[in-house]
Amino acid sequence: MINYKSKFSSYFYVLILFLIIFQTTGFFKNGFLILRDNYQIRFNKNYQFCSGSGLGFLNYINNNYDVSENIQIKNFEIAPDSNWFFYKGNSKSKISNQLILLNYHNKTELKFRNLRENTFISISNPENILKLKKIIFKENFEVKNIEKLEIINKVSDFEKVLLSYKLKNNNYSGNELVLNTNVKDINIYYGNLIFKFTLKGLSQMEDITEFKIIYDNEYNPENYKIIDKKENCYFLKKI
Repeated sequence: MINYKSKFSSYFYVLILFLIIFQTTGFFKNGFLILRDNYQIRFNKNYQFCSGSGLGFLNYINNNYDVSENIQIKNFEIAPDSNWFFYKGNSKSKISNQLILLNYHNKTELKFRNLRENTFISISNPENILKLKKIIFKENFEVKNIEKLEIINKVSDFEKVLLSYKLKNNNYSGNELVLNTNVKDINIYYGNLIFKFTLKGLSQMEDITEFKIIYDNEYNPENYKIIDKKENCYFLKKI
């Protein structure tokens, strides 16, 4: 004879066990959210829009614009690489004339401190420097005593001269050196950036504690056509 009571109890306990598992894992809540929200809403809730990897902004661009080529993505924060988002998986795919900037900040100056005799070291590595416009010294200094500037990448005991610049009369202006020269090669990733000055006669720079350089940022939205912008994220087209 079948023991229906015992069989019912087994089914009941199994049902209770599944309900506990569903409740613990958020099955009912997640199912409700899937039914209530479309993919776009769920995506934006689970990924940062315009911070971190900026996947929310990239998804917005993908849904609102025709993206058929590989687009360069430049992120100004330390975050996982997002260039895979628009990767077409075809080595023959052309590189788009469009550009996406994530977490953009228009940094245009970099400070240096005195390292030793006539030699200065940057307080951080340079970022996206396109053109070196000027050097501004903190203390008063007779800049006309400077004859030459060398920009050096120093890694441990190894030094590589990135730029050697002989100064002329039109480079001197008050307490500044006006250079306006392209220096894209000084964007180093390893080691230190060193500025070394050669002076006339017995002149020295021991009283100069620091200076700053003013430069043009390689990624300036003003030099592009702005297709779209959300917060500090840009979708640009090269002019």
